Amino acid sequence: MKRIAQLAESGMSVKQAVAEAFGEHRGLVSRTMFDGGQVEKRDQVDFLRLVEADLKHRKDGEGILLFVANDLYTTDVLEADAFEQWWMEGENEEGTGVRGKMKQFMDVLLAETESESGDDEDDDVEESEDD
Repeated sequence: MKRIAQLAESGMSVKQAVAEAFGEHRGLVSRTMFDGGQVEKRDQVDFLRLVEADLKHRKDGEGILLFVANDLYTTDVLEADAFEQWWMEGENEEGTGVRGKMKQFMDVLLAETESESGDDEDDDVEESEDD
């Protein structure tokens, strides 16, 4: 996170700074997540907690967190369930740190997961009707 903040302070956009910092190291981060496919996303949630804690003390921490989250989600390094678990456990802390800009991201992500689970339930109903 320090490198991203340094790049952003040097005049690079936060989005570009995140892309550059994670570009060649994204695979390393991905390989440290041992909970892929599991219900509880302890590794991914811990990673998000660490990122959040570090960014509370950095200039434009809110913006950096948003772009880091978006980058790691769209590149499948972190799963939607991990974001949801992290968000729900820190729900009481909203507004006290760097989560402010994450609200819209989380609203969209939660809506996507709800619609996907609704589609799964519809498929289950259709399958049972066919029997």
